[in-house]
Formats: sequence, C-alpha cells, structure tokens
Amino acid sequence: MKQISLLLAFCLGSQLAYSQGKVINKGVLKIESGTSFYTLLTFENELTGSLTNEGDLVLRADYKNQGITTATIGTTHLIGTTNQRMYYNETSPLHSININNLVINNSSSTGISVDDNYALIIKGDLTLTNGDLRLEGESQLVQGSSSTLSAGGAGSLLRDRQAGANTYAYNYFSSPVNNGGTYNLNTEVFDGTDASINSFTPQLIQFNSGSPYNGASSVVGSGGNVTTPLTISDRWLYTYFNGSGAYSEWISINPSSPLSPGQGYTMKGPGAVSPNQNYVFKGKPNNGNYTFSSILLGNYYLLGNPYPSALDADQFITDNNAIDALYIWVDGGSNSHYLSDYLGSYATRNLTGGTTASVPAEISGGGTSTNAALGQYVPVGQGFFVEAVSNDAIVFSNSQRAFVTEAAGDSKFYRTAYNKDATQKNLVRLGYEDPEGFHRQLLLGFIPNSPANLSFNNGYDAFMNGLRADDMYFIIDDDLSKQYVIQGVGAYDATNLFPIGVIISEEGTHTIMLDEVENFTDDVYLYDNVLEQTYNLSQGELELNLEPGEYLDRFKIMFQDQNALGINDVSLEDLKVFYDNDSHIIINNTWGLEINTMAVYNILGQELLRKKNLRGVNNSIQFQHPKGVYVIVVETDKGKKSYKIIN
Repeated sequence: MKQISLLLAFCLGSQLAYSQGKVINKGVLKIESGTSFYTLLTFENELTGSLTNEGDLVLRADYKNQGITTATIGTTHLIGTTNQRMYYNETSPLHSININNLVINNSSSTGISVDDNYALIIKGDLTLTNGDLRLEGESQLVQGSSSTLSAGGAGSLLRDRQAGANTYAYNYFSSPVNNGGTYNLNTEVFDGTDASINSFTPQLIQFNSGSPYNGASSVVGSGGNVTTPLTISDRWLYTYFNGSGAYSEWISINPSSPLSPGQGYTMKGPGAVSPNQNYVFKGKPNNGNYTFSSILLGNYYLLGNPYPSALDADQFITDNNAIDALYIWVDGGSNSHYLSDYLGSYATRNLTGGTTASVPAEISGGGTSTNAALGQYVPVGQGFFVEAVSNDAIVFSNSQRAFVTEAAGDSKFYRTAYNKDATQKNLVRLGYEDPEGFHRQLLLGFIPNSPANLSFNNGYDAFMNGLRADDMYFIIDDDLSKQYVIQGVGAYDATNLFPIGVIISEEGTHTIMLDEVENFTDDVYLYDNVLEQTYNLSQGELELNLEPGEYLDRFKIMFQDQNALGINDVSLEDLKVFYDNDSHIIINNTWGLEINTMAVYNILGQELLRKKNLRGVNNSIQFQHPKGVYVIVVETDKGKKSYKIIN
C-alpha cells in the first residue's frame, strides 16, 4: 500500500501546511483508494479545505473540521494513545463531518470526544474496537440507511440528556444505546452531574424503594466530582404497551427490566436544586431498524427516539401507517405524588405542526415559557405516546434520523423555550385559559399541496389526549363525540369557518386568545352564533363569563369580520357546492344556513341521493357514481338553488 507519512515538521504540496503542531488542509485534498494518509499531529480541514477520503485517513491526534468532507468509500482510523477530539471552530458554518467507515482503536483510558453541537455522520461501518466515543452536550451520531455497527469491540458510546429534576414530576425517556440488544436502567443510565469534568467515567445512578418515594440529588465534592451519585425512586418506573388508554394498564418495571430500543419509560427526577438534571447513557449505539409488531388498532404505546441523533417526527409519521400523531407528557409544576394533584398534560405533534400542553399559564403560551410546542425533530432520549390508527407494524429506521440540536430551536426535550415550526406552513395558534390558569393551545394549519381538506385527515388532524373539565377544541365533520387539538387543511381560504367546542365546569372568567401565527398575516376572528358578534382575536383576547355547560355550536374561527359583512346579508350566494375529485360532494356552508334537504339527480332526472338537515359549516358527502354530469338541488331557509357537477 502506498503510504504518505506526515510527521512533526513535514508538509506536502501547496494544499497542506504545517503550523503550531498541526497539519492543515486549505485546498483540495483527495486520499486515493489504496493510499494511506498518516499523521501524528492534529489534522485540520480548514474553512477553505475540501477533503475526499477514498483510502485510509489514519490519525493519532485530534481531528478538526471546518470545511467540506466527502466520503463514499474509504476509512478513517482514530488510533491515538491519549484522548482525541473531533471538533470545529464555533465561527464555522459547518458543524458536521462526513465519514464512510470509522474505526476507533484508541488505547487511552478514555477515547474520542466529539464537541458539543457537532454531527458525526457515518455512511458505512462504525467499529468501536477500543476506547469510547463520547458525544459531548448536543453532539450527535447520525448513521446512514446502509450504515452498520461492527460486532464486538470493547468501546461504548456516551451521550448526555437533560430532563426535569423535580422529584414529583414524570419525564418520558428512551435510550439511545443498548447492551446486547436491550437496555436496562441500572446498567446504561449514569449520573451526568459532573459530565463537564468527568465525561468518560460517570457513576451509575442509584435506586431506592419505599416511602416517601422521593429521589435524592448527587453529593458533589469540593472539586466538582460526584462522590455519591443521584438516587431515583423505583416506584415511578413504568412503561405502557398495547393498552386501551386506561390508567390501570401502566406496566410497572424495575431498574433491571430489559427494554427494547424504541420503547419508552417514565422516571421522576432526583429533586436536585437546579431545575434540570443531566443524565448520561452509555452502551452500544442504537442503529438500523427497530420494529414493533402485533400493533392493535386503537391501542396506546409508549415509544421514544431510539437513536443518538434527532428523529424526524414527520418522516416517522409518514413512514408508519399506524401513527398519526405523537404525544409528549409535560409536567406543569407538580408538587405531590398523588394522581389527583398532577399538573401535567400532553403536547401534540403531527404533519400539520405541534402544540403546547394544557398546563398552568406561567409555563404556557406566549412564546417565552418552558412549555414548548413539539417541533419536527424529536431529541435524543425523548419518549412519547402514540395511538395506533391501524394494525400495521411500527418501524424506526435510519432514514428518519437527522442532525438537529435542541439549541437550534426545533428539537426540544420538554424543559426549554417555545419553538417555531420548521416549515413554511401557514399556522394559527389559538389559546384558551380557564379560571385556574390552565392554558390550552390549538393549532390550525393551512398546508398547500397536501391531501388535507376540511374533513378529517389522518396525520393532519390530531385528537386531544387528556380533555380537561374546562377546555376548548376543534370540531371536525360535525362529530361532537370527538375533540381535536390540531386541524390541518389545504391552502388558505379566507371564507372558511372552523367550529370550536368549549366546555365549562367552573364559573369565572374563561379567555380565548390568539397565541401566535406563523407565516400568516390576516386577522383571526371568533364568531359567536348566539350573539351574532365577531371578535377580532388579532387585536386582543376575549373574556367570557358563561354558565357551566357544553357550547358545541356557538363559536367558530373565521377570517372575515362578519359584523362588517352583516348577518342579514347572508344569501344562497354564500353557499358553495362542488365535487372534490375524490368521491365527495362538498357543501361549504360558510354562514351556517339551515339546509333542509340536499338531493342529487342524474341527467335523466332520477334521484340518486338525498340528505336532510345538514347543519354543519363544512359537509363532505360520499358520492361514488359513474363519471358524468349531475344536478344537486339544495333547499335552505333562504330558498332553493341548483348546482351542476361533473365527477
């Protein structure tokens, strides 16, 4: 094999330079197949550098990359005898490095450190022969669709993950590592309190049992090292799989219970002084496909991101017919272990976008709180619920992985600030606050060039998980038995109306407001059918003092000022009837005319279909007949009108 050796003071050609103990590439460097590039020095690929490795890049010191890296074939070997860093300059626009095969054979007592906010992207094989791979902070390991983890090897991967420290509050976890195909809490979860000074050798967390069922924070010495690791109460360790949603179907686990990659679990905090606790996962990195079979329609499953990288929630939903939304538990400041005292709720994410959870307002809504809407990317270690909408298997795969940090704003473990949706959808976030201060957020999304419409759309409309006694929700298809927290439709149409339901159990002030809009400029109005009044939510919130009860046909969200239009000006011209080219007749009854009958006739005058008392704003009526011309006759309280359609 042809070998190029770069020792202490050796530099090669105009592309490479030697400076301050580093070999620096500032131009185009290609390591040809069959060639080995070897150096004892720190190797740096500068901002202007472009590195293509089709042979062997052998490094015994640090690897700094700020430029372009291309890897289709070839192997990078990290074979130092002291700790080696993979890092970048904070001013660099690139926070990633691309490698085909990576072999770690570091003979030090530590291994390889990957700097915070850095992506190690591997296309081929990862081999952990000796030495650990330490992902600092929010650094991530992203393996491609065909990437594998070589069997054997003494090395492990370590990855941080922060969660709430409240000893009364549940967090939903999953593990990015395994040990022999499964993972256990008492062998893979470590105390990360001193991770900044002791990143490779954290101590395993401890567990206790019995009353008062509280954890205990770490004991830290004068030098900042943990002398006694934190303690977790095993009373609150649970998972949930194939249950109907009943509270009694939670499955109690213990610290040694084997869990599968992608399976979620609950754990309460140790009660540390700071609001967050850092944990470290250590084991073999999860990689490839993880499949959950025997899925039952209508049942619930506590799952979680199985990878040491972010998980694309949209791709995960798109890839799995059984999933239409993700639900993540958010604690609202619980201060008791009693179920009746829990202050948490579920944030929701689907293809339309994400909402916050219904928790006390001081951590909800408005854009500056710790209750964040779930973004497109699920962070490392985050657990979530799904409700199966089919019997199909649920599959995690490498194609769903991405490098997105929590600091970047769209990957959130539930402890930091509110984030915007990553796409250019037109989003309207509505808010409702009850007299006790619990804040519910609803999301209305307009998604051009999508299959979503005004009827129910799997993956775009999300059911509300955890309806409160005082709450607000969308009503779709006039089905009053179902409550929706997210409604996704097609392109924006200012004439559309969206019914909302409000349920009230407690007297006092109930407030409806506009939380936020994204990529949306029109005013948002609330229409009161009883008072025949329109309220501009874009200009201010609306305070209601209503008697306890259910208000399911009183309020609508709209985008035109009906006060200005005039309720008495409503006529048959405001009724829109058309065929949607997908086997449905659509009646857009924007102003709520009373439709007594709707009949469909063929060109021979034969009646094919009749519907009575259509009271909804948006009616979708199945129509499956041979292609042709049909006449629709609609009788309303304003008179009769005929429409012609071609299916």
